Amino acid sequence: MKSLKTIIKGAALAGALLSFLATSAQEASFTFFPASVEVYEGESFETQVLIETGNVPFTVFDLHLAFDTEYLQVMDIEIAESNAFNYHSPAEFTNEAGRIDAAAFKTTPETSVESMLVATITFVALTQTDLTEVEHIEEAFPRSIIAYGGESVTGELGKLAVSINGNALSTGDTPETNPFNLSIWPNPSSDVSKISFELFEEEQISLQVFTLEGKLVETIFEGSAQSKTPYQFEIDVNHLAAGNYSCRLSTSSGKVSSKSLTVVQ
Repeated sequence: MKSLKTIIKGAALAGALLSFLATSAQEASFTFFPASVEVYEGESFETQVLIETGNVPFTVFDLHLAFDTEYLQVMDIEIAESNAFNYHSPAEFTNEAGRIDAAAFKTTPETSVESMLVATITFVALTQTDLTEVEHIEEAFPRSIIAYGGESVTGELGKLAVSINGNALSTGDTPETNPFNLSIWPNPSSDVSKISFELFEEEQISLQVFTLEGKLVETIFEGSAQSKTPYQFEIDVNHLAAGNYSCRLSTSSGKVSSKSLTVVQ
């Protein structure tokens, strides 16, 4: 019969093995905060990319995200100021391809925090849609991964879900609510945008650009406009800071229509 000491020793070894296996099964995950956003056309918003470590040590991460350029564009990426990371591939994005990429070594593999901020990304919503997602690239190379000693410890790769409502700055797109057929293109713009409209009756008008806080930025045109005559003006946005603006057309009869103008750099 085995001695009590032998049984206790065996139980201790089994417990240690289970503990080791449990630790080995732990993984670190990428998450977004917030992970779900509801915005309006032309509105900008921020989300944070985090690594939920689960107290698992890691030595390197690769972050590779894809987004649909029909609905979203990136305005800025701010890397978290931390001595914990040494970026061998600085954060960069391309709105043409709909990609965000970054990669870094962790200066100290051991970690005592459960959540680490990697970056803050500012997006702008372009077009109305029930759902568009920012997703990690998993299958192609390069792909998102968290690793330790050359082995993946990657767990969940979270998604950012974005719902985009109709333009909050616009009075609408039907003839009744947008009597001027006001439109702006290209939008977003980094150079020159064209603004067009057409009146159904002759009026004195004012075409101006405002910040979202209501501060006048530029008066594009003031004067008389003929009825049923297409008008088109250009606005050079090179001197404007990246962000969202309201292009507003008002008439002497008190009618007002606005469209969002997004400036990107």
